[in-house]
Amino acid sequence: PIVRNHDLADRATFEWQDAVVNLFGFPADQNNKGTVHIASDVPIFASSRTFNQIPNGTFGQYYPALTVGHALPAGQAGVIPQLKKNTAFRSNLGILNLGTAPCTVAIKLRGTTGTQLGSTKTHTVSAGRYWQQDKIFDNVGAGTCDTAYATVEVQTAGGKVWGYGSVVDNPTGDPPTIPMLSSLTAG
Repeated sequence: PIVRNHDLADRATFEWQDAVVNLFGFPADQNNKGTVHIASDVPIFASSRTFNQIPNGTFGQYYPALTVGHALPAGQAGVIPQLKKNTAFRSNLGILNLGTAPCTVAIKLRGTTGTQLGSTKTHTVSAGRYWQQDKIFDNVGAGTCDTAYATVEVQTAGGKVWGYGSVVDNPTGDPPTIPMLSSLTAG
C-alpha cells in the first residue's frame, strides 16, 4: 500500500485531480486502477470520479465513498437494475470487497420476467479490492436484452461486498454508475 496524509481544516474541502498520478505517483501513460482506503479521526465525506479525457471534454462516472455499513452481507442478494446489451449499450458489473478476507459472489442476470439470462458468474474478490467484469452479458452468454437486472449474492460466510453496474453508451463511451440497491433474501 501507498500511504499519503493530508490535513483538512474544519468544514474545508479539497480535491486531488488525477489522484492516481498526482497523489500516488503512478505514470500518466499507464492504465493503473485500484481502491483507496481513507482513514480519519473525524467524520468526513469523500467521493471520486473516474473519467476519460477527449478533445472536447470528459466523460466518466462517480463512485461514492463506502463503509462496511454499506456492505451486502452473506445470505442477502443485492439488485443492480437498468442493465442492457444491444447495439447502443453494453453493461459492465463491478464488486468491491469491503471485508477483511477474500469473498466469493454469484452474479445472475435476469430479464423482465425474472428469468435468468445466461449462466451464473462466480468470482472471488480479494479483501479490500474491487473487480469489474466488462461486457457481463457476453461473459455469461446472455445474448442481447434491452431491459435486465443483476442479482449479487455473497457466497462467503462473513463476506461484505458492494456492487455497481455501468451501462456504457457505445457511440460515446459514457459509463454512468448504477449502484446496487437494497438487498433481499438470497435464493
